Amino acid sequence: MRKFISGILVLCMLILPITSFAVEKEEAKKEFVQLDPINIEKQSSNGGVNVTSSGFNTAIEIKEGERYFDTIDVSRDTKYYKVEFPKNGAVEFWLNSIPKGTDYDLDIYNENRKRVAYSERNHNDTESIIMNVESRQWYYLTVHAFDGYDSNDTYYVRAEYCSDSTLEPNETYKDAFRMGDIDVVHDTISSSSDEDWYRVSNMAYNFSHPLILEDIPEGTDYDLEVYDESRNLIDSSRRGGNKSERIDFEYKSRGVYYIRVYSFSGSDRSKPYRLYFDY
Repeated sequence: MRKFISGILVLCMLILPITSFAVEKEEAKKEFVQLDPINIEKQSSNGGVNVTSSGFNTAIEIKEGERYFDTIDVSRDTKYYKVEFPKNGAVEFWLNSIPKGTDYDLDIYNENRKRVAYSERNHNDTESIIMNVESRQWYYLTVHAFDGYDSNDTYYVRAEYCSDSTLEPNETYKDAFRMGDIDVVHDTISSSSDEDWYRVSNMAYNFSHPLILEDIPEGTDYDLEVYDESRNLIDSSRRGGNKSERIDFEYKSRGVYYIRVYSFSGSDRSKPYRLYFDY
């Protein structure tokens, strides 16, 4: 009988670590790990020309407005790119044409190699980041294989100025910045009286994905509202402190909607919030 009980205890000890590993793997996408700028060295290709990207120091230079095609060649691979812009403005960073059966994510780093923006949609959904940039500074893009890879099928990255030349000023609905349903917008509240407006319209289909406002700076309290085309308030989220805000609403394909982000208290011009539809 003692041997039987001991056998059960040993079996439980073997099973428990496996269960714990499964939970950690499921939650891995929410945890950000700083990339090593030196020890990651992989092969990438563009138009049949092989290049080496071994971290930030040898990141592949891309040009504003041009597509750069590349592949992920091994599991958990990371590719590095850098781009410099001739003028200040709002820029959209794209990671598109991600191979089926994979999940690649996009991160943006500033010249000091500090992560300033990211997009982590599920599966092979397009990643898109909109943020203000400064001229004559390097911005680094990293493409990371969160799940799966395809060394034969290419994705492409691109960085180009938005049709709205800058996120600011967008303090009223008349100056609202045009935002797509797949965009992840990073912007700041520069004073307690500042507010940011965004316009969503001409969607290809109806959708009801939650609108999320997160990464609200500590010591501030930002709130979120959605208005219809006539500027009637449809819904709002006004949680206390810097807790994330969320609005669930069905957006019609032919509708025009305005999104307002404003400060209930506090501001931080150096730390951007993050606004997006959660697919």
